[in-house]
Amino acid sequence: MSGVREVMPMTGLLFQEQALNPVLCKPKLMPLKSVTLERLERMQKEAQEKMWELEKELVKAAEAADNDADTSDQRPDPNAPQADVWRADEEQQQQQQDEGEA
Repeated sequence: MSGVREVMPMTGLLFQEQALNPVLCKPKLMPLKSVTLERLERMQKEAQEKMWELEKELVKAAEAADNDADTSDQRPDPNAPQADVWRADEEQQQQQQDEGEA
């Protein structure tokens, strides 16, 4: 079998197989959150804090208005006649009956 020689083609392409070895790189730390996500979360947090502050101000203003209304002289007169819904219905029915008889 020693009579086998290598033959190199004079024209055409010659291919040689290469075994690829893995190349190990330094590990890279990736952030758990992207910069834009962190920015959005920060903006949402700031907006939420502003809403809480506005709600607190509205509650304080409402309490102040209630306190002002309580201390004003617009209290109902205890001697004034009070509307009685049931009695008003009865009186209205009585008037309708009286008008129907007449």
